[in-house]
Amino acid sequence: MHIHVHLIPRYKGDVENPRGGVRSIILVNNFITQIRNIYN
Repeated sequence: MHIHVHLIPRYKGDVENPRGGVRSIILVNNFITQIRNIYN
């Protein structure tokens, strides 16, 4: 068994909304974020 990881550097202003993409792999975190956005 092994692990394969890609580190993708982020730069301030590289995308309009940095959420999503690779960060959405953790669906639970994404779901919680969406719920927070609804109630804030």
